[in-house]
Amino acid sequence: MSVTVSYNSTNYVFTADGSRPDAVSMAYSGSTLALPKLLVARRVYPKKTASYIGNARNYLKLTWNVDVGGVACPLIFELSASRRADVGSADVAVARGVLGNAILDSELDAFFNTLALPA
Repeated sequence: MSVTVSYNSTNYVFTADGSRPDAVSMAYSGSTLALPKLLVARRVYPKKTASYIGNARNYLKLTWNVDVGGVACPLIFELSASRRADVGSADVAVARGVLGNAILDSELDAFFNTLALPA
């Protein structure tokens, strides 16, 4: 299993590195032992209780280590999604698209830049 993510005309290929019934870990093709780059996808199936259908949950975690002055510094991004099990995939696709575009929108650059120390 592999996943290719395109960003700025570059394809980032992640290939399955390990799995368990509810998750898969994928390593980036340019990952090294010193600077690992991993994408983990996990799902939790809905648990029905009484008359409630339950919530399905999905998680993505990207660990992207970069070299800063000879020190490996991890960038960690996590996404958690939860939905009632009977919500249609079209509605999920719209919400996912809105969130994906919000993350990429340059209007949020100032927000993300406040997460780093000023130079």
